[in-house]
This record gives sequence, C-alpha cells and structure tokens, in this order.
Amino acid sequence: MTAEEKTVHEFAVKIRKMTDRQIYDFVKESNANSDILELLSMIEKKGVKGVGITTIQKIKDFAVQEGFLNE
Repeated sequence: MTAEEKTVHEFAVKIRKMTDRQIYDFVKESNANSDILELLSMIEKKGVKGVGITTIQKIKDFAVQEGFLNE
C-alpha cells in the first residue's frame, strides 16, 4: 500500500466511524469552505475594481479567524 493509498484509507475509515450528524456537519463545512474559496478565487481572477491581492488575503484571514474557513 502506497503512502497515498494509506492516507485515503485512513480518511475513509474515519468517515465510516462518524455519526450521521458528524457526517452532515463535515459535508456542510466542506461545502462552505469550497464556496468561500471559489468566491475569492473568482474575485481575484475577474479583477473586481478596488479589490486586490492584499484585500483578498485580508478577507481569507478574517474568514479563518471567525471560523468561516479552515486554515
């Protein structure tokens, strides 16, 4: 078993041992993180006037600090 296969297996076992509520919370949090990162990525790529890399990083830092986003 490769290191990557072992990591995937351990993660899958962890998920299988979760309660329904834990799985729900995990998926909900994962989706929220994805949505926030996607929004910030779109802002960065499309070039919103007045919002540069520094502002985007400040928003990411704030989102992590306030618990909206995992590090």
